[in-house]
Amino acid sequence: MASYENTNRGNSSNLAAETNMNSGFEGQVIRKLDFLSATVNHLCDAVNLLVNRHQIEQIEYKENAFDLPISTTGAMKVVEDELKASERRGDKKQSLVFHLALGGGRKTPDSTYRVMAELMTNEIAAQFSYEGKKGKLSFCDFPLIKASVLAAVRRNVGDAKGNDIEDGIKYWLKKGPERLKREKKSNAVPGDATAEVNII
Repeated sequence: MASYENTNRGNSSNLAAETNMNSGFEGQVIRKLDFLSATVNHLCDAVNLLVNRHQIEQIEYKENAFDLPISTTGAMKVVEDELKASERRGDKKQSLVFHLALGGGRKTPDSTYRVMAELMTNEIAAQFSYEGKKGKLSFCDFPLIKASVLAAVRRNVGDAKGNDIEDGIKYWLKKGPERLKREKKSNAVPGDATAEVNII
């Protein structure tokens, strides 16, 4: 009888201990769930803030656009100077990149030609070469504009390589005089069916 009572007491003690352990474990689980819930709510707030900020920035880019396409060499210098003056903030460059990228294009060469067509007129392009050879102005003398072109192409073609974009810029500038000639010819003939957007 005494042995039975001792066994019961032992079982009761074990049950109480297990109950306490379960209560402690459940408490830890509840505390961790509360922590996770608070963390998720914090992350949601942070994401919403970033989304709202991005939307505001997109609006600012549209409102603070440059006067494109650039139609004079003086305007090229003005744009470069404005980019340099706001280089720390980066807002002017972001605005330029946003608007240049509107040209579209799914492949690197096509997107590069379209971005350059958004940047400058054929009349200005005819005065430039990539490195300023043959008495022409050097596009590389405008490093911030060049960087904006690269960024705009990569906005359209995520895996675009720098060398490929630069080759596209070189080719587009090289063909500038030809495009200008075609443009003037088509403008001289009203209603000419061959008139088209010259991007290459």
